[in-house]
Amino acid sequence: MSIGMILSLIANTPAVIAPMHLACSLTLQYGDLPVIIVVDEQFSMAFIALPTTGRKVIRRAQFSPGKIEIPDGEMTWYIDRANVSFRREFNVEDTPVSDEGQCALAPKQAEPS
Repeated sequence: MSIGMILSLIANTPAVIAPMHLACSLTLQYGDLPVIIVVDEQFSMAFIALPTTGRKVIRRAQFSPGKIEIPDGEMTWYIDRANVSFRREFNVEDTPVSDEGQCALAPKQAEPS
């Protein structure tokens, strides 16, 4: 196989983006709530874990150049791709509520169970 053929194959093969592991923290009235998120753009999926409650879910995620949006039942999680800020939105008795926090890249953990 020639160098030209190899370069053509590489150019026409979509890049595989590795899952991104995030250690996040929501700032709430009673303190910070740790949240672990793994987003996989290749499969449009997200894993969300709340270690203090034991809640673990896998949800479909929507990826755009500026943000990641993760619908999760009655709430939606948002991650800003530029500054890795983090937001959770939901309604309490028809009143919109938004909690904000920050994420940081985290080392790869064991696969979610």
